[in-house]
Amino acid sequence: MKDAVRDQSYDGVLVYERGQAVDSMRILHRNREGAEEERLVSLSGPPHEVVRNNGTVSCYFPESHSVIVQKNQPPSLFPGWIHNADETSRLYRFVTLGRDRLANRDATIIGIQPRHAFRYGYRLWIDDATYLLLKSDVVNSRGSALEQIFFTQLTAPADIPDGDLAPSMQNQDYQRVENTGELTATESQEEVTKTHWQAHWLPEGFTLREHEVKTIPAHQMPVENLTYSDGIAVISVFVEKTDQSQEPLQGFSMVGAVSTYSMLIGDHQITAVGEVPPLTVRQIASSMAPAP
Repeated sequence: MKDAVRDQSYDGVLVYERGQAVDSMRILHRNREGAEEERLVSLSGPPHEVVRNNGTVSCYFPESHSVIVQKNQPPSLFPGWIHNADETSRLYRFVTLGRDRLANRDATIIGIQPRHAFRYGYRLWIDDATYLLLKSDVVNSRGSALEQIFFTQLTAPADIPDGDLAPSMQNQDYQRVENTGELTATESQEEVTKTHWQAHWLPEGFTLREHEVKTIPAHQMPVENLTYSDGIAVISVFVEKTDQSQEPLQGFSMVGAVSTYSMLIGDHQITAVGEVPPLTVRQIASSMAPAP
């Protein structure tokens, strides 16, 4: 499945449910001789399109006549499941839950059940013919779905024409905004250890995977971002010096399966966010401290 969402070409309609919010979009993905290209078109809410190619992501917003261009973005709409199968199977059980039919395609349902607390489980519907992910549920300890993403239509053509991957508003007069930030650390293993802050408590299996310090538009101070993962779940921690002119963020928020906890440690704002239970992000945020 992990290879299929990257290596195959497909065209479909996705629905994303989180809490009371429901969004739909069309996704076109092409892999031609190892080069990935992707286009997302919103079908609900404010119109926008996202085009990804050659390591660049361009977000088009017709209402504001603007396009935001970013680099070094995640490689796909779908998560890159399972970095290391042996390590992941120590943390999760993989079970076959049965069979189903979705988007007019036969599928096998796989359950990913956490062996330890502080994380959620997953249900995956995998297409029998193409191994593409047809549906994904994030589930709590009671087995209730907190959020879902699923195809209502899906085809897997051998190729997708260039024109289908081009934004519909590319010839219009749009204001171009470069949003690259100021990267002062990379995700190489050598530099990952050079964090300014670090978590002194993490759930079993979570390790630091990425570390960035960048300037984000609308922020005067640099923001440090530490990304932790257990191979499936991902938690990001953002650390920035407080702005005395703004009210600091404190407390919980939750949308679908994504939990956020913010707090102050000294004169720094700490925010932890991830597809994990609220207790997990609170304990990680509370454990943050400057590295010696």
